[in-house]
Amino acid sequence: MRFAVSLLMFICVASIIGTVLQQNQPDLTYTDQFGMYWYAVFSKFGVAQVYNTWWFLLIMTFLVVSTSICLIRNAPKMFKDMRSFREYIREGSLRAFPHRIDIQTGLTSAASLARVRGWLKKEGYAVKEKTDASGTLLAAKKGSANRLGYIFAHSAIVIVCIGGLLDSELPNRLQIWLGSKQPIPDTARYVSDVPDAARFSPGNPSFRGNVSIAEGNSSNTGILALSGGQYLQMLPFDIKLNKFIIEYYETNGTPKRFASEVTITDRQPAR
Repeated sequence: MRFAVSLLMFICVASIIGTVLQQNQPDLTYTDQFGMYWYAVFSKFGVAQVYNTWWFLLIMTFLVVSTSICLIRNAPKMFKDMRSFREYIREGSLRAFPHRIDIQTGLTSAASLARVRGWLKKEGYAVKEKTDASGTLLAAKKGSANRLGYIFAHSAIVIVCIGGLLDSELPNRLQIWLGSKQPIPDTARYVSDVPDAARFSPGNPSFRGNVSIAEGNSSNTGILALSGGQYLQMLPFDIKLNKFIIEYYETNGTPKRFASEVTITDRQPAR
């Protein structure tokens, strides 16, 4: 638990750095801002691309695996315990409890049961009754829903870490690291020249790419910049640039707004 919390704190600090420091900028931008010495230090740890570094992805993967194992091992027990009243416990076991009290009362058994049952329900306890030859046992409990906090908190960690892995384009990088994908060769001048090894399918679960389209033209491919190379991402839709708009300030003529009118056409119509 302490190790997992330490990793979470480390992830938080790294995320703060990635939020404060603008990511994926040219090297010249960082050398101008921090100087050559600090840029050399930062580059060793990939601070300029903190969400895509191997150590960040490794920590996120470890948290997903370890936290998922905790959920798989403990959640079923917790759900079972939430439904259980332990009404079949023996009298001898009850007397062995460190926190117990024995009370003698002049009330009848029925009156005592009614009074105890009423007090427990008034205090918000769920009550289950079991009667056998030795007497009547009232099993009461409350706060079972508190165990959901453990389940929700750990599930949230898993979901957030999976989202971080997808945002870091881990599926793409794994294919590159495993050698199934190669960068677009320098000899490729047209989309038709790009080999299959440099293409990602339209079913790619996550990617960040750029599309360059001239006004009036359309495209269904994007360019991904990964691990120092460029790859072709096949898009599941066609995007057409109808019009590119530039608005200027009247006072000095500098650009005020850039806008694009586009048409998105789904290549797989709804069934």
